[in-house]
Amino acid sequence: LLYCDGQDGSKAQVWFQDLSSTWSFIANSFTDYFRLMVLHLGLPRWQYAYTEVGLDPIAEQWFRFLAPERLAIDTEHATQAPGGLRGAGALKA
Repeated sequence: LLYCDGQDGSKAQVWFQDLSSTWSFIANSFTDYFRLMVLHLGLPRWQYAYTEVGLDPIAEQWFRFLAPERLAIDTEHATQAPGGLRGAGALKA
């Protein structure tokens, strides 16, 4: 995870770099990131819901077991949004 600060300190954002070295936008502030983490119950690899790769099978299994409603929401938004959640703001390193 990367927390970028603008020169004036007002443009802080949270980005996630997956194993393919692609950066994906997660949140506009650490507070927003923390809220997302709580919504996803802090499950391992939840950040991948916001990448082009998406959740891996093991993470999906954990979501089905502990947070099926969150998995449904993430899946729905990934398919409805143009470009989906996946790839929204993705940058290649």
